[in-house]
Amino acid sequence: MFTKSPQEIEQELRAGRDLIASLQIKSEPPASPLQPSKVWKQSAATRLAFIKAFKEAIPLIENGPEGQAWQELLLRLGGQAHDYRVERSLVPRLRQHLVEISDVFVPARLQQVLSSENPASQVGLMKLVATEINQLKSSVTSPCSNQTSKISTYALDPYYFPDLPWEVDQIRDGIIEAFKEYIKTLKAKEPPSGDMRTPSLRELLESVDRMHGDFEDPRRVLKAKWKYVAREIEIMHMTVGNCLKPRAACKNTNPNGRVDEPMVHPWPSLEEMNKADIQTFQAYIPLLKICRLLLVKLCKTPASDQLLIYKMSLADLKEFYNKTEGLEEDLRKFTTMILERLTSRAILQLDAFLVWFNYIIKTVETHLATLDSPADRAHVRKSREWCLMWKIQYQIAIRNFAPKRKQ
Repeated sequence: MFTKSPQEIEQELRAGRDLIASLQIKSEPPASPLQPSKVWKQSAATRLAFIKAFKEAIPLIENGPEGQAWQELLLRLGGQAHDYRVERSLVPRLRQHLVEISDVFVPARLQQVLSSENPASQVGLMKLVATEINQLKSSVTSPCSNQTSKISTYALDPYYFPDLPWEVDQIRDGIIEAFKEYIKTLKAKEPPSGDMRTPSLRELLESVDRMHGDFEDPRRVLKAKWKYVAREIEIMHMTVGNCLKPRAACKNTNPNGRVDEPMVHPWPSLEEMNKADIQTFQAYIPLLKICRLLLVKLCKTPASDQLLIYKMSLADLKEFYNKTEGLEEDLRKFTTMILERLTSRAILQLDAFLVWFNYIIKTVETHLATLDSPADRAHVRKSREWCLMWKIQYQIAIRNFAPKRKQ
């Protein structure tokens, strides 16, 4: 048998090693990236371009259309019917450009942009945002022309959007503050070490998202109003309940809601009330609770149920909202009479207090009667059962609060 010599074996092994080595890819070590501080110093001209863009955009926004409340606008226009509209793509477009600006200030992205030879697209975003927020402001302060397309715009009715001009001002002010913060960052001697997308920026984007959602579904605005009143009733309930505690067990309650008057006299406590006052306060709490329950049912239900105002048209909702707009004020006045222990006067004005809730439940029942589709039968049946349950508890609460009142 033929055997190879040790020298031959060694030569073959060496040849094999050389072959393997020749087939391996020789990778060069990566070039070390420029340090952020070095990029920061070398990009002074680019940073100046960004600073200039921000500084030019701020006065464009500040000198944009003046803010006015809807009531002022309607007075100025002589109570005439005018059409206010906003372009459907405007708010999403504004949001997209705000996000693109904020993304520039993520440290890794900022270094990349500053190293770019032509950052013109990013620099131009500031003017776009200024133009868009001014366009949004014009939409809520100037009636649209007859040529404006109704398909590509949202109709802005003051009844659906009572706080819209103020909300646009809040977004505008938030943009200005964000731009000023970016200028400070770009002027600094060292690059930012953390993410510049601050909580205030997130709140700004949330405000933009909320506004767009309201445009998509004006019912949300009406429901938000009832939700707010429900919360106010809860505060009234807590205030009345606080008076049924000994002075030592409760905090002073400010009757006028002013935080700058520490010496304001608090509402009465348990020690300061006679037996009749205590009974009135105790009987008033269930009435407040049942009234709040109706408002909560109007604006918030479990996911498995439909709202009581399900399928109610925007025109009917507008009238509904208009006729209940004074609800909160009358509730507050009536509760103040109770807290001031003007029970006799309150009983005399009870009907004026209850008229709101009588109207609400009657309007809901009338609306349910219009839903005659077979698909709505289960919803109508459940809603009518709920309304009946509510009316029974409502009458019991009234009877306990004012036993001598004629039903």
